[in-house]
Amino acid sequence: MSVKVNIVEGLDGDAMLAQIELAMRRTVAKRAVKAAGTVVKRAAKKEAPRSTQTGTRLLWSAKTKAERAGVKPHYQTIAEVTRDYGETFVAVVGGAYPAGALDHLIQLGHKLVAWGRPTNLFVSGNPFLERAADATLSEQKAAFTDTIQRAIAKEAK
Repeated sequence: MSVKVNIVEGLDGDAMLAQIELAMRRTVAKRAVKAAGTVVKRAAKKEAPRSTQTGTRLLWSAKTKAERAGVKPHYQTIAEVTRDYGETFVAVVGGAYPAGALDHLIQLGHKLVAWGRPTNLFVSGNPFLERAADATLSEQKAAFTDTIQRAIAKEAK
């Protein structure tokens, strides 16, 4: 499950980066994208569903409790990774593998499996990543531009 947010659109990122020494531009751009991704990660952790709040953990059998004793709650598996694709940097936010590998089921929904048997019931999705990305768009832009502005100020010294 991925949510695409283009925060550079509407910003004059190229003009800001042009003020930085050529050798440092890639590093600063990657740092700026990471800063924007971190904003989304923080919001996604707050938005992620918690089974301790819904009370479903109280209904688990002793066997299920034993099996899941060392498993992190989903909100703790959300991570941010910055990828470099040549001329483009991308901040990927979502459940870290392997602990957060079920992220797509939470986001999109799935067929309910009860006691190991599939049912005809459907569990609706909870698109918390999309909500987090949409709700923090202005904060992402601010983090992006602040990172570049700090690099410009540092270089001016």
